Amino acid sequence: MKAIKLSLVALATALVCFAYLYFFDYRQLFLMYRSWRQAVNISACYGEKNFDFTADLNGVRYQGNTGNYIDKNIFYYGAYEKPVFFFLRDIMTSAYSDQGVFLDIGANTGQHSLFMSRHAKEIHAFEPWEPTTP
Repeated sequence: MKAIKLSLVALATALVCFAYLYFFDYRQLFLMYRSWRQAVNISACYGEKNFDFTADLNGVRYQGNTGNYIDKNIFYYGAYEKPVFFFLRDIMTSAYSDQGVFLDIGANTGQHSLFMSRHAKEIHAFEPWEPTTP
């Protein structure tokens, strides 16, 4: 009987916490969900400042680390410069019918190249700054 009471109290506490986050701090709830869903190691979301994650980027698997500015934006917002993605996609599909060549000069982490890989015939990515190349 005592175990049932403790279980009910734990469940009620969890529901109150969830309701509080949902109604008063939705952004934190969303970030917790993304951490649980995308982090390579769930405990890293709580113990480490920067951690590895995987994210879906237009159907392509993207691996990053929240220690990188662009990767952090991908983790929290789903992409970095999302409107630019849609602009590039629209230009490529309307002008070249997905048969064009996409040049990514200053590729950094390669996010734009990954996104455009579904919309271009060829991708050529260049990153002249050595610290960002893998």
